[in-house]
Amino acid sequence: MAQRHAVLLADQRPVAGLGHLMRCRALAAHLERLGWSCRIAADRSELQSKFDLIVVDDYGADAAFENGLHDHSGIVATFDDFGRRDHAADIVIDSSGADRNADNARQVHNTRQTPVGLRLLEGPSYVPLAKIFFEMRRKCLPRKTRKIERILVAYGSGNIAGLTAVTLDVLKNIKSETLIDIVAAEPAATQLLSSIDRFGSRIRLHRRIENMAPLMAHADLAFGAAGVTAWERCVLGLPSVVVRTADNQLNVAQTLRASQSAVVIDDLRQANVDELGRALTRMFDDGTRMVMSAAAARLCDGLGAARIAAQFELLPISKDGQMITLRMAQDEDCDIIFNWQQDARTRLHTPNPRAPTRNEHTEWFDRTINSADSILQIIMHGRESGGVLRLNRVGHEQWVVSIYTAPIKYGLGLAGAALALARCMFPDATFIAEVLPENKASHALFDAAGYAFDGARYVNLPTPHC
Repeated sequence: MAQRHAVLLADQRPVAGLGHLMRCRALAAHLERLGWSCRIAADRSELQSKFDLIVVDDYGADAAFENGLHDHSGIVATFDDFGRRDHAADIVIDSSGADRNADNARQVHNTRQTPVGLRLLEGPSYVPLAKIFFEMRRKCLPRKTRKIERILVAYGSGNIAGLTAVTLDVLKNIKSETLIDIVAAEPAATQLLSSIDRFGSRIRLHRRIENMAPLMAHADLAFGAAGVTAWERCVLGLPSVVVRTADNQLNVAQTLRASQSAVVIDDLRQANVDELGRALTRMFDDGTRMVMSAAAARLCDGLGAARIAAQFELLPISKDGQMITLRMAQDEDCDIIFNWQQDARTRLHTPNPRAPTRNEHTEWFDRTINSADSILQIIMHGRESGGVLRLNRVGHEQWVVSIYTAPIKYGLGLAGAALALARCMFPDATFIAEVLPENKASHALFDAAGYAFDGARYVNLPTPHC
């Protein structure tokens, strides 16, 4: 296959912050792992040729702007954190809110007939983050129960000096051995020097930092905004006090609060010493932080860029014309999976033919979604849940694959598409699958997916392109 070319249009104006550029970099990095050639551009004027894919990450872009891009690209995708209804893109990515099922899914009107039909990718499953956050997730989870020894204060770019100074006022009375890391670019860094000097050697100012993951990994508590870095903290299970500093962060803040993944201050004007002090008091309870850490880690796993890139690579369609996607399993999926597990057709070819009890299933589900060595994903058939794909880590870049579809979704091609998506998500991984001898359907599935049978199990080795 000839190399495909993508351009990612990221709003890079100072007033827009760094979130757009961070998302585009993360997405481009995974596309390049799949063999794509990617370029990040600032505006449409740089589109001098035809591309296979154009991704728009600019809140100023509307349906008319998207419509004009089709002259330059086979596929047009756009990020939309505001929930706009009208789009002329092929793929709309709204990672700002909770994953939604068919009953409460957002409605989007497509203003033109696009080549692949409109695909809507919703929720934290599709937050594109740098690969390092998923890689460090295993080292951070579960968070150890310990006293607060290190605090990270990082509200992002922009005019954050005032908010950071107020936060330092709140922190001035904590025990002297607690270390504090401040992340602030200029001019905020210089404006904060007088506030920082009061803390002496226990405070560290980071004026420019390319990789936040190590600071987040070592912190026991963070103060930050509800932008892209809020999802980075979730991946690493870092308990946080979150202040909404911009209008486009509203959905993220609401999701964090609803899932109890952070203490959220929804209005910047309320982020005063008293309000931040009350939030800090809550955070000194060890149990509160541990519950919050687990909830945050369940909300976002750091594989959003991989899931989006896999969609760009494959654009999988079921046999009845519905899009096929993968998303993180959430707490509410426990009952859905339990019902599938009770069906005799599901149990027919499982190693244990006895259906689990409710308690057994709940314990398994909680253990699985809380483990950094397991990736439990729901196979989506359009906007309906259609099956389960589970990856269990058994070594470096080695995963055991378990997959089944809901009985009412048999024959639609969901399982084959899910295996292909998983391969694109983990192009460097080795996949292993064990199948009972009499399970002819699964033998055919893994054979068609390119797995080699060695007499005992199926193995799928890394390939340059999925």
